[in-house]
Amino acid sequence: MNMIEEISQVFLDVQTELVFFCLAIATHLLFFHKLSPKALKSKMVASPKLPLNQKGAAVRGSDNSTTLLALKAALRANDVRSAMSHFEALHSLWEGPMSPSSAPALLMERLVKLASQSGMLLELLQLVTKLGLETKALDLVLTESANQHDAATFKEAEKLARAQGMQFTATTYQALIRGADVLGASEDAKYFMKEAQSTGMADTATFSTYIKGLLKRGKSNEVRKVMESMRTAGLQPNAITFNGLLSAAVTANAESAWSIFEEMKAFNIKPDQVTCSILLKSITTTSKAASLELVMAMLDGLDGEMDEVLLASVVEACLRVARADLLMPFLKKQRASQNLAVKGAHTYASIIRAHGYVNDIEGAWETWREMKKQHVVPISVTLGCMVEALVTNGDIEAGYELIQEMLQDEKTAPLVNAVMYGSIVKGFSHKRCFSRVWEVYDEMVAQKLEFSMVTFNTLIDACARSGDLGRIPSLLKDIDAQGLKLGIVTYSAILKGYCQSDRLSEAFELIEDMRRTTKLEPDEIMYNTLLDGCARRGLYDQGMTVLQKMKESGVRPSNFTLSVLVKMANRARKLERAFELCEEISTKYNFRLNVHVFSNLIQACINNHDLPRATGVLARMLQERVRPDVRSYSLLLRACIEAREPHEAAVLLRAATGLSEPHSQLAKFGTFAKPQGGVPADLISEVLLGLLDRCAEERVAASLLVQLGRSSPTLKLDPKLRLRLAARMADL
Repeated sequence: MNMIEEISQVFLDVQTELVFFCLAIATHLLFFHKLSPKALKSKMVASPKLPLNQKGAAVRGSDNSTTLLALKAALRANDVRSAMSHFEALHSLWEGPMSPSSAPALLMERLVKLASQSGMLLELLQLVTKLGLETKALDLVLTESANQHDAATFKEAEKLARAQGMQFTATTYQALIRGADVLGASEDAKYFMKEAQSTGMADTATFSTYIKGLLKRGKSNEVRKVMESMRTAGLQPNAITFNGLLSAAVTANAESAWSIFEEMKAFNIKPDQVTCSILLKSITTTSKAASLELVMAMLDGLDGEMDEVLLASVVEACLRVARADLLMPFLKKQRASQNLAVKGAHTYASIIRAHGYVNDIEGAWETWREMKKQHVVPISVTLGCMVEALVTNGDIEAGYELIQEMLQDEKTAPLVNAVMYGSIVKGFSHKRCFSRVWEVYDEMVAQKLEFSMVTFNTLIDACARSGDLGRIPSLLKDIDAQGLKLGIVTYSAILKGYCQSDRLSEAFELIEDMRRTTKLEPDEIMYNTLLDGCARRGLYDQGMTVLQKMKESGVRPSNFTLSVLVKMANRARKLERAFELCEEISTKYNFRLNVHVFSNLIQACINNHDLPRATGVLARMLQERVRPDVRSYSLLLRACIEAREPHEAAVLLRAATGLSEPHSQLAKFGTFAKPQGGVPADLISEVLLGLLDRCAEERVAASLLVQLGRSSPTLKLDPKLRLRLAARMADL
């Protein structure tokens, strides 16, 4: 039993005891105030007959109190039959008008739930009907039978209520509609809604219940019609109602939340902080870009200061869809604001994570210091986010020192775990500081931290990156000793190490061993790794065999696969085959070539001394709306200089930098021909120096230099370039 249930039971016990204690006091006061025989006689005549016990004696207050205690004890013990027996003895408590105390209603609710969980709800329904209490129990029985997916009891309760001629209230209709939706009877829900409208019992809550069911079933079009009926009926939902509908919409289908929001605007209901928090939860990677922008704009119009829930929701939504452009100004504004006092460690974790994501490491540290200043004790998540922020921004040693600082304090030492150390290990591995990787690993072992497969995979990946494959057998023994099983990621990391070390025979043996000893099959990453290994060794035929097995196993090749295949065909001097593979695979698996495949095709053309075809590949890229990157241009520009083709180099550089008179094949693409982020200054300097030295085209270089200076005044080229060019021009 959880804490909430325990508190509820204690509250119920106290409340019921107080109610009956007050009744007892009132009885004694009346008794001592009216002791005359006449008063007693008139009282006896006016009073209804008291229930009799098994011996035929009237049940007095003390007997009721004893039975009440027995009922509560039976409910606590989950003894449904005893509880029903005691309930029957006490049924007079529920007769007549509802008590101002909530105690009888709470007892009834607990009894119905217990009967529902025990599969005796139908039996309880029969009992309350016999006692004439069906009107008091109907809504509860309908709700609980639906919760237990007990369609038989649900229908029997409805049938019984109609047979008794009961007048359904708005609450009853809500229970009927909700129950029909839960039980999958959408037509019944529709019928109940129409009946509620015709009887005048359809209030705002009834409409809301019905709409939630429609949202759950994805009936957005019907939602609009029901909303219109609601408006026609003169009902005015408030922000709380709409927030409930929005929450239901997000759970069912995130996109439908926006149609509810439009209805909210139609009712002139101003969104509040809860509205924004719910809408932010609906933001996913598939959402329209304008959706998040709309919510961010709404934040400025909210009443009151932003609370922690909304703050965390904004941060998480921006992180989910990688909108650093929205996150950075938001964080800056929050840092400047002194109104919001964050008190939750989870919220601090989200803020730190956000600062790390936008590369604002000072903001992360400031948030950490503010948390300590507010005496908010960090949790593992907070510390983990801070360590990750430091590592991803390149300050791995600072992340390690923070862990050491936490370990020195007995209050924070338990927060440190293997995941945080794993971030440190991964950071050092990517920085190729492999000695630090193994120092941290030894420290983890000494502290007897419980490793996960994620940590082991990071360590095996470090072995692959460093070529230190001799450590892998020892790690595999540690994995086995901890009772962990190798997964596809672990096998992929080991395979990567073998392929990068040109140990292809062991790589293929690993694949066969995996198939023999596990139920795992190679995935795309593993096939691509094998193909890359074959490309590195120039093993074209063996690579084609791997490709065939990949197709036969049902693994779809991707652009990454194609980029490796082009590289492999290039090294085998099979240029035509490289183009054929691209056409065959992209057509069969229905995807467009990306910039990496095109760049590798350019490289293949250059290696086969076919510069015009390489330029044609660049034109095809642009035709297919694939923007070239710096590598695409650098390959072509260097090849033109190497081949002493100054005119080709000049017009390509014009296209890449957006100057006039670009390459004839690229002119129609305008600024789209420019690579993302522009051409680096050092590459431009290299090309101009090549025109000057290798191609001896001083005038071409000078013309380009002047035009580049005019179009990009802030462009910083090699200082020696101008001096050499001036000296060469003086000699002409």
